[in-house]
Amino acid sequence: MTAGSRPKTAAALTTAGLMLCAALLVLTSDPRAQTEPPRSERIVAGDFLVATPDLTDPNFYHSVVFIAGHDDDGTIGVIINRETRFNLGEVLEENGTLRGSADKVYWGGPVRQHSLVFLFSAADKPDDAMHVMDDLYLSGNLEVLERLVGAERRGGELRIYAGLASWAPGQLQAELEHGAWNVLPADRTLIFEDDHSKTWMDLMRTASGHWVRHKPDERLPVPLRLHPG
Repeated sequence: MTAGSRPKTAAALTTAGLMLCAALLVLTSDPRAQTEPPRSERIVAGDFLVATPDLTDPNFYHSVVFIAGHDDDGTIGVIINRETRFNLGEVLEENGTLRGSADKVYWGGPVRQHSLVFLFSAADKPDDAMHVMDDLYLSGNLEVLERLVGAERRGGELRIYAGLASWAPGQLQAELEHGAWNVLPADRTLIFEDDHSKTWMDLMRTASGHWVRHKPDERLPVPLRLHPG
């Protein structure tokens, strides 16, 4: 998708969202071996992956990924610190319920970039959503999103993403072994933070134990486009 273009129509997103949600639900199982590796070497849902300066892939450069699911079938998550220039109402301008929404859309990663997924808090698990941690859920179902943005939202947490990040079995572990990521327990307040300009730098400081100097870099693919081009 080029800068200034729109994702698919609401009808197409409904289908894509349902298909994506079905894929997400596969990851709800959590089969773990009796003997687990050290905490620094294993990933669990609810972790942050903080890209190290050695990770120069433009899709993940200076990124912070919230892990939503991890098991023997692979890993999925969303990049939390890449804001686009679109809000939900612009993305789904043909949807009567959502076209007036001012909720920001973030770039969640290079996988399924034309589909929306969203993190939200709920007292009870809704249908077509995957439990992540505590009262946080991930879904790609447009009807769920309509309820959250509409009258049923009532101030609950919500963050909307175009696309997500995913790794095949063993792929993320290999990246960890090559020093591409730091692993930290997630801070949910950071997920729903309005200003992410210093999120990567602050978490790198936490991971490394010292100050990290941030330099602007042209390798960053967003923050103002829905698709990194």
